[in-house]
Amino acid sequence: MRVMVMTLHKLTAGDGYLYLVRQVAAADSTERGRSTLADYYSAKGESPGRWMGRGLAALSDTGRCEVSLQAREELWTVEEGSGVSEAQMRALYGVGLHPNAERIQTYVTGRNMGSQRAASRLGREFAVRDGKPEFARRLAVAFRDHNAEIGAHWNASITPEDRAQIRTRVAVELFGEEYGRPPADDRELSGFIARNTRAKTTAVAGYDLTFSPVKSVSALWAIAPLSVAEQIEAAHDAAVADVLEWLQDQAAFTRTGAGGVAQVDTEGLIAAAFTHRDSRAGDPDLHTHVAISNKVSYVDANGVRRWLALDGQPLHRVTVAASELYNTRLEAHLIASLGVRFVEQSRGRGKRAVREIAGMSSELMSRWSSRRAAIKARTAELAKQFQADHGREPTNVEIISLAQQATLESREAKHEPRSLAEQRHVWRTQAVEVLGHHGVSQMLADTLAAPLTTRETVTIDEEWIASRAGELIATVAETRSTWQRHHVRAEALRMARSHDVAHDVALVDTLTETALGHTFSIPHARVADAELGEPVALRRRDGASVYRRHGVEAYTSRETLTAERRLLDAVHRSDGRVASATDVELALADSAARGRILNPGQAALVSEMATAGRRVALALAPAGTGKTTAMAALAHAWRSSGGHVIGLAPTADAAIVLGEDLGAVTDTLDKYVWSADPAKSATSRVPDWFTQVGPDTLIVVDEAGKAATAGLDAMITDALRKGASVRLVGDDGQLSSISAGGILRDIAEATDALTLSEVVRFKSPAEAAAGLALHDADPAGIGFYIDHHRIHVGTDETAADMAYQAWRADLAAGGDSILLAPTNDIINELNARARADRLAADPDAATAPSVVLADQLHASVGDTIRTRKNNRRITIGRNDFVRNGYRYTITEVLPEGGVKARHLRSGRIVTLPAKYIAEHVTLGYAQPPSTPRRD
Repeated sequence: MRVMVMTLHKLTAGDGYLYLVRQVAAADSTERGRSTLADYYSAKGESPGRWMGRGLAALSDTGRCEVSLQAREELWTVEEGSGVSEAQMRALYGVGLHPNAERIQTYVTGRNMGSQRAASRLGREFAVRDGKPEFARRLAVAFRDHNAEIGAHWNASITPEDRAQIRTRVAVELFGEEYGRPPADDRELSGFIARNTRAKTTAVAGYDLTFSPVKSVSALWAIAPLSVAEQIEAAHDAAVADVLEWLQDQAAFTRTGAGGVAQVDTEGLIAAAFTHRDSRAGDPDLHTHVAISNKVSYVDANGVRRWLALDGQPLHRVTVAASELYNTRLEAHLIASLGVRFVEQSRGRGKRAVREIAGMSSELMSRWSSRRAAIKARTAELAKQFQADHGREPTNVEIISLAQQATLESREAKHEPRSLAEQRHVWRTQAVEVLGHHGVSQMLADTLAAPLTTRETVTIDEEWIASRAGELIATVAETRSTWQRHHVRAEALRMARSHDVAHDVALVDTLTETALGHTFSIPHARVADAELGEPVALRRRDGASVYRRHGVEAYTSRETLTAERRLLDAVHRSDGRVASATDVELALADSAARGRILNPGQAALVSEMATAGRRVALALAPAGTGKTTAMAALAHAWRSSGGHVIGLAPTADAAIVLGEDLGAVTDTLDKYVWSADPAKSATSRVPDWFTQVGPDTLIVVDEAGKAATAGLDAMITDALRKGASVRLVGDDGQLSSISAGGILRDIAEATDALTLSEVVRFKSPAEAAAGLALHDADPAGIGFYIDHHRIHVGTDETAADMAYQAWRADLAAGGDSILLAPTNDIINELNARARADRLAADPDAATAPSVVLADQLHASVGDTIRTRKNNRRITIGRNDFVRNGYRYTITEVLPEGGVKARHLRSGRIVTLPAKYIAEHVTLGYAQPPSTPRRD
């Protein structure tokens, strides 16, 4: 996982610019309160917004009227670095006019110089439909009537609770008029409100790029001497400017011609930047919002300037690379000005390390994260209560109101907006509370006196660059079969930071170019631009054809291409061992005798895979189509013919279940690849089943779509060399490998792979059809579950609460229930809640000895835990070992910090050592959706 410190969001036209005024420029306040941004900045003491970008220069040459040079400079010119007014934002981001449209139009009208609109126009204005939705109109009337009933002014403020009740009542009434019935559930009512309150236009006015440094930077900035704080802020501003400059070269394009066929250069970007000091929680949080306008200028072949829309695709494409550039340039500027040192700090299991300033207190940074967590938790509680009270989830506006309420309720002491000096005093006081006066002084002294580097200086020569480029591509290729320039550049920037050469901009370029060179990367399906022979007028500044999209060239590696070629060659070989038709008939009869009658599709699949003689064959089997039954029959037929079967799966957990289905020895695909590599297997004995692979062997690979291409290639190459046959079973529509994969679909197309299409998991034909529809991305599938009230809505926290309550109810009723959540953070919250409820029901358990797990949660006797890493040295019985995904119940906490636990599937007791528990064990009540239930 990566840490994103630059994020991107679209800004919609019409009133979409109000987000910048209310949420960004007004410090997350939804109350306007003041008429201008200048008033706000004066009251708050924030620095005013400032204009940035090369595109500003073109603004002085817009309009069709003839005016004096002085007037044009005064009215049409927007200087870089000048302040941003609300009127300018309304003109540019709301309507799509010149930022100074109001002043220009006043000037033109007063002198009868023609169309005032034309004088301030930047191409087409944004399409904003007039008129509000019927729901909004009725709400306005209902709010006015409410005030009349209580004797208040018609436009008096209404409490958020009353507004929510009115909004619900009006929505229910309007829904009934449209559909002739009340909403069926909270999902239907929430969806109706969302549809009727969405923005009036889908036109994009711009893009909000938010730059936030890592926590240690904001923390140091908050309490360092003012002169140091100013240098930190200057480094942040410089890093933001560096990124914007880079984006103007790499992402500032527009499109012309029929269907936007030509992608052409622009004169640069126009952006309004707002820098702010704190978070909603009041904690130090130096961050800058850069609102990039969707209006860009382009000079055509005739020298005519045209105002068109920014091509958003390149901007989205390079977001990660831009974020890494900000990280890198910020480090470089801070090291150059302050001499601080950055070190990598782990963020926990499964997360990429983040680089923080060395010497900054983790306790202090946690203190300044706790209020945000408290506000988030309180907002979640308010959202759950809101849905219970109103029978629907809160709208975006209502969520903001709830967050503000949570902020007020969780404040340690009420405070009004503060100046920078007041904020710094509060932050210094808070730091002293955590570390003490001496601790704060010592931390600052240690941090600011740190040497520039503690590493041995490396010699950057051609050999070093080639070595690092190879490492770079190896890292990218671990998760991608193909890559583009921005993927490589992002990794090159990370590498520059990790080797303490963040300051060397040229080195990043060199690493990127070397890694994309023919030694490490091969262009993938690309034709050289020179072959098209366009004239200069049809080429961009970099020499590329305007008919080729910038930055989309794909690359791959020789290793990947070779592996794919070997795999595709292997699937066409038909010199493999076969079973007879009689063997197949016996297998089908045996399956039927055990109550598992195969349908025609399953029987055909077994026959084809057993008798066709293919060395490598693929069967596509969506979930629920009976692949388990079919593979068990295939294994039976193969063994009847005198052969033996080995099963492989992408995970150790799935492998043991596959073994139960096949009645065969099974293991992971990675274990086979490890055993086949002499360099690795020489250090340890390979498993017995590996030494038995030969011409009589059938290797069944389950969930092959989750396997890495390199792993499949290594396994199949070794298996074919030994004369074995391979059967891949998977689904090209399921989650793919976390490593570089994607070969399954190519094999399916090359061999016209057999596909199981009859769902046998469900007795209900409608349920089966809905499952297949979901697999094929058919909206009818989701419609089935909606119609049967299987889908519920709510904020993330509300949805998690509903799932948890339903899970608890199932368990209380004696049922078997699975609790799934999409992120590790939500999983941890659900696990903590489940344990807390267990302890509340058993007061004696609350005082029992406990251990701290890898998720930083505690566990004691009676808790359910999950192991998250295979460990073959920790055995479970004679034939099993601790596997990723296994669940257990703790039976004893050992004095040295280990535990004894009962494996839920087998019932066997296993001892888990303290070190393994601290690194690879979590609570096991909730789990991610991709984890199979194997216990």
